[in-house]
Amino acid sequence: MTVAIAPAMGSSFETAVPTDAGFTLLELLVSLAILSFTLMLLPQAVQLAGRAAATSSAIQRTQGHATVTGFVEERLAGSLPLRRREPDGTRPLAFSGSPGSVRFVAPVDTPAWGTGLLESEISLRDGHLWMRSRTFRPGAAYDEPWTTARDDMLMPATSFGLRYFGELEDGSRGWASDWRRADMFPEAMEMVIHAEPGAPAVRSVISLQPLRFP
Repeated sequence: MTVAIAPAMGSSFETAVPTDAGFTLLELLVSLAILSFTLMLLPQAVQLAGRAAATSSAIQRTQGHATVTGFVEERLAGSLPLRRREPDGTRPLAFSGSPGSVRFVAPVDTPAWGTGLLESEISLRDGHLWMRSRTFRPGAAYDEPWTTARDDMLMPATSFGLRYFGELEDGSRGWASDWRRADMFPEAMEMVIHAEPGAPAVRSVISLQPLRFP
């Protein structure tokens, strides 16, 4: 904006006086310095934000893994010493274990299953820990295939290992990679889960009822 100054009496020209001054050289240099400093810090801010997001995601995954591990431990600790009747007439314990899977019977009380007994098998398949379950009826013959069971994906996992402690078939007590005894529960189980490559293993020992059956 300019202000026109009226000419003096007898003058034939007008003078325009600017009222808004522009940036000085010093102000321009300060602005450029601030802008350069901000641009220099921007990549670091983006990296910090990415690290914070990755840390938050890792914490959530760890909490989720801990929840699943606790659930599996609770189900296994609730294993019951029941027998199932096979089509050939034999009545083995409804518990058997291998290095990569375990089958057991435990009580359940959930909206999905109601109240009763479930025969479940936990194993590693296609990079995930799975639990498949079906209703268990004591004394009933179990010749239906597991394909009729319900599959529940528990968590991503790269490896899943089991071993069993108790009185072995030769009378000694110790750890074994398989448990096939038809007359006795193991005393304890060790479960090791690797959830992600490079992540520490989740290791737990689960106490069971070391009961012997005739």
